[in-house]
Amino acid sequence: MNIESPLNSINDSDFQNMLTESIEPVVVIFEKRFWGLAHIMRSILEKLAVKYKGRVKFYKYNLDVYSEVSNYYQVEDSTTVLFFNNGKLITRTGVNSVEEVEEILISLTGNSEQR
Repeated sequence: MNIESPLNSINDSDFQNMLTESIEPVVVIFEKRFWGLAHIMRSILEKLAVKYKGRVKFYKYNLDVYSEVSNYYQVEDSTTVLFFNNGKLITRTGVNSVEEVEEILISLTGNSEQR
């Protein structure tokens, strides 16, 4: 059974346009296929993507395939999540709990209530 992820894939060529065109805050996880911690963090972000649908955009960036954006933001060999608002990097984190990530999302959106 293949369940589609609420995280959209993003590549080097679409990254900048995605940032400048989004009116919502943007969250991007940088991951490699076989990083166990990336799977944990992606699972957390997938749950939050459902909760914050329409208020925050969530993306995944495959480090096995792309490197230009990761080099620009100095993402190294660890699971990294970048948070953007109005096209600007606000903060970055590694693997955190759902509560810690949600605190960042609340600061970006102003609340945690679903619309």
